[in-house]
Amino acid sequence: MNTKWLWFLLSFCFCLLVNEPVQVFAGQESGTVSDWVKNDRPSSPEDQKEVAAAPGVSAWDFIKMILATGFVLFLIYMLIKVTAGRNRLNASSKYIENLGGTNVGQNRSVQLVKVGGSILVVGVSESVQLLKEIDDEEECKEIVRLHEEFMQHKVQPDWVKNLSGLTGASGSREEKPLASFKDQLLRLRNDRHSAFEEIKRKDSKE
Repeated sequence: MNTKWLWFLLSFCFCLLVNEPVQVFAGQESGTVSDWVKNDRPSSPEDQKEVAAAPGVSAWDFIKMILATGFVLFLIYMLIKVTAGRNRLNASSKYIENLGGTNVGQNRSVQLVKVGGSILVVGVSESVQLLKEIDDEEECKEIVRLHEEFMQHKVQPDWVKNLSGLTGASGSREEKPLASFKDQLLRLRNDRHSAFEEIKRKDSKE
């Protein structure tokens, strides 16, 4: 759905909510407004009956207000989904993309960098070192998918997540990709630590 149409429908629903019809009742007596103001005659029982008979907000008006509010919330939800989809499309079109990382010490971190169809695991400290290159296609797709789900989970507001939960998506399914992504980074950090220990043992033997 085009974003312009979403904004148009959103504005249309807002106008429906604001521009409610106003009912005006005029008396049957002759005379101007000034004459009525100057007249100190108390209201007659017939006038009081007319005021009491003035209709208020009906149940149908209340239902229409609820339906219009729900429709506006649905349009906002669709607008956020479309915007998130475009952001993912723009991110996927980049040749070089940073997929995130984690700190492993003071001024030291391990970063995942997507370059073309492969993912590089680099260590960043005083210099940048290549620790590992992931060229397996299935593993690269899985890491990219986890990164996209993590970013979508981070961008969406809480009420949108709750609304998605009502349509069938549970909170545990949204937290699972985040945990898997952290497990991947933890495993990479352990591999890096093991490689450093192996280098130290070789240096001590020499």
